[in-house]
Amino acid sequence: MGRSRYYGPFGIHQCFLKKWAIDDPVLNTVIGIRALARYRDHRRTLKRYNANFNEAYWRRVCYLERRNREAGIFR
Repeated sequence: MGRSRYYGPFGIHQCFLKKWAIDDPVLNTVIGIRALARYRDHRRTLKRYNANFNEAYWRRVCYLERRNREAGIFR
């Protein structure tokens, strides 16, 4: 985590530390996924989330989503 104002895999801002234990990687990921799930346009959402967005990144995310849905992870 270092000296950054952002914590965990989803880079949640430190102002949320009082509300949630965002320094916990699992909770940080759950909160990040729920925040991103509010948006309907996944491509636009990922562009906002990742400044290094490109087509390879988009294809990788789509692949992981498809694989995880088939494995039943999102149930």
